Amino acid sequence: MTQMTQITFGSKELNRALAVVSKVINKRNSLPILENVLLTKDGDRFFLTGSNGEAWGRLRMPENSVGQLGGEFKPLCLPTEMLRMAVGTLPEQRLVCNIDDNSMTMTMKYHAGEFVLPVLDPVDYPDVPVVEKPECEFTVTGGWLMSEIKGAKTCVSDNQIRLQMANVALDVDVEGVNAVGTNGRMLYKNRLQVGVGTGFMQGTPQVVLVHQSVFGVIADAFNAKDEVKISAMPTMVRVASEDFTLTYRPVDGRYPNYNSAIPKEQLYHITVDVRSLTTALKRVAIFANESSKLVTMEWGNGQLLLCSENIDFSQAATERVTPAGEDVQMKEGFKIGVNGSELLELLGCVKTENAVMEFSDPSRAITIREEDANSLMTLLIMPMLINE
Repeated sequence: MTQMTQITFGSKELNRALAVVSKVINKRNSLPILENVLLTKDGDRFFLTGSNGEAWGRLRMPENSVGQLGGEFKPLCLPTEMLRMAVGTLPEQRLVCNIDDNSMTMTMKYHAGEFVLPVLDPVDYPDVPVVEKPECEFTVTGGWLMSEIKGAKTCVSDNQIRLQMANVALDVDVEGVNAVGTNGRMLYKNRLQVGVGTGFMQGTPQVVLVHQSVFGVIADAFNAKDEVKISAMPTMVRVASEDFTLTYRPVDGRYPNYNSAIPKEQLYHITVDVRSLTTALKRVAIFANESSKLVTMEWGNGQLLLCSENIDFSQAATERVTPAGEDVQMKEGFKIGVNGSELLELLGCVKTENAVMEFSDPSRAITIREEDANSLMTLLIMPMLINE
């Protein structure tokens, strides 16, 4: 006797779900079953799961109907890319999916036709790990999490030796959390300050590492208004909203002591218009040496002079930037070198119209802060040696 189950999905909803969970799936997987998505049912709701063996993304589907036609629904695996390509071309409509347990196929019917997909038994699909007793747990908004991942990943490294630096660090304590990214040359740090006695964090303060492989999942899976609970154990981290749960194994090892790299005091400072500095830097950086990308900044006659040069190709550029306001404390003739491309990336993290750049010595780090009394963001870039 044929065992068949019928499920109805919205094409737009299914396409979005596939797009989200497929972000977890690697292009090349150690197990063939991981090239598929897992469809399960819990109560009256369906869930779609993608995994690469180290991370799992589980999305709750919107409320849909399921009709039993001679058999009960059983978990199954579906080919991710084939299903995405097929569903992604359809306009918004209801899709009626008939699953035949005997032939191990799913027939998906739409307004003008149908297509048939193979289904696989999920017996080899890795189970989603359970985070039962987290050592640390706290809740942030989806908007804050996505914004800080976007900013901090600017400074994340692809270093295969120091794997911790391929992560954004969420350094949480009872009063709030720091979002940090660094590659040893640049640093991004921003703090969400909640305050004492708010119950913001349960458990033990610690650094929760978010690997760059799941950045795209977080950007697509959560909404700005979502309440996102982050639960951490030494061997597993869970990031969950009402509809989506990301579970992954964190990288082993301790994150660098980023606070030790941030100068406590700087001798000089200048307030700049971020847009003006950015556009000037983009022009000057075009003419910089392609390998070093060195751009020098020199203070003189009340202006910041940007210079670049590529001796091999007889290229050079200079441009002057005027301070934004009178709050300037600089030494005449002060000169420092930076990687122009990296400085542009950091300036892209600034959300205020003006920013304060702070200096001490040509061999010490430059810090950048937003011109906002409520901002807790600190950006840092290490200087480059100037050969004169």
